Amino acid sequence: MLELIVGDLDPAALRAVLLPGRVRALAVRDNLILRSLDFLRGLDRLTHLDIDGTGALVDDLTPLTELPLTWPALNSLPGLESPRALHVLSASPTLGALDLGIPLCADSVDEALPTGLPPEYLRFTRSALKHTALRGLGQLRSVKTLSLAKLLERLTADDFGEIVRMPALENLRVNRNAVGWLVL
Repeated sequence: MLELIVGDLDPAALRAVLLPGRVRALAVRDNLILRSLDFLRGLDRLTHLDIDGTGALVDDLTPLTELPLTWPALNSLPGLESPRALHVLSASPTLGALDLGIPLCADSVDEALPTGLPPEYLRFTRSALKHTALRGLGQLRSVKTLSLAKLLERLTADDFGEIVRMPALENLRVNRNAVGWLVL
């Protein structure tokens, strides 16, 4: 069952409602006072985390590496808009998917994503590809499913060239706005 928490709750209030051993999926929305993700420590069954709109104060993903997360979704987290911000996730032994809506601040996708992490599912949405487009995506050898959701930028021929170079890709999901299709 998904636990949904919306609004400005401080870490103590969050820890009080999130019981270890019970929370498997959590969505945190629109919490502009949250300064860190330390409130997640001890959630030993949390496999899916969806964070959206926590403001610029959250800038470290280290607490996520202590969780059994298989699928984090990270959106609207301006504090993570820096090179290597996602690299700390390389220490996570359980991640199999990444869902990103934060701008990747690097020259290419493979430089921005955690090194050594073999995600099978990768989803980009919003402004994730603002700086990188899909440059370097062909270097990701383990991705079986690529989802290009509602992006702010349209894909180019070079972007599709990167997709073609993905050796394990089995499923490609592309939202029509990413290619400029018009549905009448």
